Amino acid sequence: MTERVSSFANLAIEEMRIYRFDVPLREVFTIATMSLSKAQNLLVELKTNEGISGWGEASPFHSIAGETQGINIAAARELKQIVVGKNPLAIHSLVQQMDAYLPHNATLKSAVDMALYDIAAQVAGLPLYAFL
Repeated sequence: MTERVSSFANLAIEEMRIYRFDVPLREVFTIATMSLSKAQNLLVELKTNEGISGWGEASPFHSIAGETQGINIAAARELKQIVVGKNPLAIHSLVQQMDAYLPHNATLKSAVDMALYDIAAQVAGLPLYAFL
């Protein structure tokens, strides 16, 4: 596995794409602070210069996390400058940089974090569950 990982020494994120991902619910989901008929999620795709794509999903609920799909889209545009051009295997460093630049928006940052781990697992040649 070490040879495989070292072959990706120059790995870099070339692009960060954001997709709206609305999920209609069969029944209205109700808790004390809100009711939802659809989940307004967000997908994050990180594409590398080696053709590897990592995926993550954000599920913002305003009354719980203070985030919405629109807020996450705007924040993702800002986070692009943090991740594009960087090595996706430097997960800890990238998470620290995202936290320093954008101290809130944990839901969105968790989607980027998922995408980074997705890439790392692919580089290691393992399914994500085994990599973790």
